[in-house]
This record gives sequence, C-alpha cells and structure tokens, in this order.
Amino acid sequence: MIFFILLPQMKKSSMKLLSLIILLLVCSFTFAAPNPPPPASPVPPGTPIDEWVYFAGFILFIWAFKIFKNIKKTSAT
Repeated sequence: MIFFILLPQMKKSSMKLLSLIILLLVCSFTFAAPNPPPPASPVPPGTPIDEWVYFAGFILFIWAFKIFKNIKKTSAT
C-alpha cells in the first residue's frame, strides 16, 4: 500500500533499484521450489535380488583377483 502512495514521488534511480529488488525476490521464490522426488526403484530395497547381485559381485571380484594374480606371476618370470 505504501509502495503505491510513494511511487509517483520516487526518483528514477530509486524506482530502478526497487524494481530490481522486486524482480530478484520474484525470481528467488520462483526458483526456490523444491525438487521433485526421484523416480521409485522398480525393485524395493532389501529384496533377495539385491543379495544375489552383491553375491555375484563378490564372486566376480574374487575371480578377477585370481586372474590378476595369475597374470602377475606369469609376467614376473
């Protein structure tokens, strides 16, 4: 309300500053909206498929380690 009463009496530089402040406030409220939640995983956590994936990863790690160790032995001799 006070803004509309003082508007005709303001200088041009003050009006530019005030319009810049209002624009920044509007932009900050516009871009401060919360992000949407991420899409749901097709497999909920804790299901047996997770345990199988971890088990398979562990087996592959051991297998790769044995191969690496074997390559290291053959390249050393």
